[in-house]
Order: sequence, then C-alpha cells, then structure tokens
Amino acid sequence: ANPAATERNREAARQAVEPAILQRNTLIISEGELVTEKHMAQLESLGLIRGRHADYPGYIGMFLILAILFVLTGIYLSIFVKDVYNSLSLLTLLGLVAVVTLILTIATTYFSGYLIPVAMGVMLITVMFGYKLAVLMNLMFAILTGLITGGEMNYIIVALAGGLVAVYALSRVSQRSDLAKAGLYVAGTNVAVIMAIFLLTGNLSLEYGLLKKQGSGLVAGIGSGIFSSVVAIGLLQGFVTAGLRVAEDVAIIGYDDIDFAAAAAV
Repeated sequence: ANPAATERNREAARQAVEPAILQRNTLIISEGELVTEKHMAQLESLGLIRGRHADYPGYIGMFLILAILFVLTGIYLSIFVKDVYNSLSLLTLLGLVAVVTLILTIATTYFSGYLIPVAMGVMLITVMFGYKLAVLMNLMFAILTGLITGGEMNYIIVALAGGLVAVYALSRVSQRSDLAKAGLYVAGTNVAVIMAIFLLTGNLSLEYGLLKKQGSGLVAGIGSGIFSSVVAIGLLQGFVTAGLRVAEDVAIIGYDDIDFAAAAAV
C-alpha cells in the first residue's frame, strides 16, 4: 500500500464531491455496504469523521478550555468555599468525585449521551460540600459533557437540567432515601427535557426509526437519574466503609438517620 497515493486519491475524491444539501435522515451508506473514498469524503465534509491529519488547533483549544475551567473553579473556591479551598483532604475528595464522574461520563457515551450521569457527581458534591459548590460543578460538568460529546447541545442541556434538579432535591438531605428520591426527580426532569428537545428538533414522530430513537433516548434519560442515585448512595457508603475521615471537615449530611460525621469517624 502506498500511503501517499491513498491520500492523493482521498483528496481527489473529496474534491470531486459536489456540494449538496442533505435532508434530515438521508441515508449516506447502508450497513454492510462497501465504504468508498466518496463515502469517506462525504462523511468528513459533514464533520462526522475526521481526516488522518492531527487536529492540533483542536487539541490546543481543548487544553485552553480545560485550563480556564480549572482556574475559574479555583478562584470560586478561594472566594466562596474557603473551607474546601484551604483543606487538602477536601480538595482531594472533590477531585476524586470529579474524576469518577468524568470516567462514567466517557463510558456512558458509548451507549447514549442521555445516559451521562452528571447528576451523580452533583449529588455527591451537594451532600458533602453544599449547594454553592454543587451549582458551579454542575455547570463545569455540563461544559465537559459538551467537550466529550463533540458539542452536542442536547446532552449539555439534559446534563445541566438534571444536575440543577439534583441540587434542589438534596439541598436539605437528611437520610439515604432522599438520594433515591432525587434520582427519581432527575429521571423525570430528563424525560421532560428530552421530550422538549425532540419537539424542538422535529424528531417527535410515529415513524419507526424516529420512534425507536425517541424510546432509547427516554429510557437512557430515566436510567441516568436512577443510575446516578444508586452510584451516589454506593460511593457514600464506600467512603464510610473505607474510613475516609471526610466528615470531620464536612459535617453536612445525615445518612440513614445516622450522622455521617459520626459514622465516618469510626
């Protein structure tokens, strides 16, 4: 194989593609059909795939966005959440929650963007650090969701709305059942927002293909809320079992009618 010749053929095919307006749900290539250079050029021109060239400007842009988010979060903590900013253990815990949330976000995108469990991280932060920090982190997680999904506004809106509902639902948590209820509230909110998005984009239809898409989106939205609450409950219990002395600095929540601080200190 000659890579240079292949690239020349690809470029020639790309130049040969005449500009055209594709209607919604237009089939470009069928399952099992042989992919040609023309197909590749069409998909690349639509932004569905990228060429072989490294997207260095894109990498630099993503790095700058992440750096800005990191700096803004630090400034916010230093001004409005000083207890967390001045405690290495709490900063470490906050970072751990953020990393777990991002890992699960990346993993769930392989199934559906509506399944992304941003609410899980927001629930944990609300319970352990309070609503002021949770609102900020919800916004940060929503922006990162956009980066991970390639700027899909639908997923950003669902993540942002579900996270805000989680903050509201857990602003006065007293027992574990409150986390389960919050998951149901998030699931309901996700369903409402997803339906609104389908209406807005004209994808709400009884046509089989669109109906299947609607159903999978709604199921994923419900699953996101339930999954978020289940994982949040499990992680909180895991923190206690592992003996993390989190609540010495964060004496906010009750857990199963038992003060989390007392349980964590044992």
